[in-house]
Amino acid sequence: MRNGHAFFNVASIGLSSDLAQKLDPEMKKRFGRLGYAVAALRILSSAKRFRARIVEKGNGTRVKTYQIAVGNGRLYGGGNVVAETAAIDDGHLDLYSLEMPNLWRSVLMARLRIPNCGLS
Repeated sequence: MRNGHAFFNVASIGLSSDLAQKLDPEMKKRFGRLGYAVAALRILSSAKRFRARIVEKGNGTRVKTYQIAVGNGRLYGGGNVVAETAAIDDGHLDLYSLEMPNLWRSVLMARLRIPNCGLS
């Protein structure tokens, strides 16, 4: 509750929910953010796209995606961005869908940022 109103930060299906289920609390405690990276690599090794239909104001779009997140704020899950311009009090829900055909290519091109270990 915030100012007497219920709200949520983000709801997601796909990779992030798989990660939340598979992240071992002991690994998270022992390795911190690096634990997320290890768990993510495990998830990515078996990731498969799923089909979904996204409907907004009566207009539907069919997608084949690895992840869908709908958020009330800008960030979730340790720094993932739902939408750059999102604000928790803007009255809008923002959505992203991870629809790339080759997930590994994107992962290999992404820069890994782990605080206090010299990598960026």
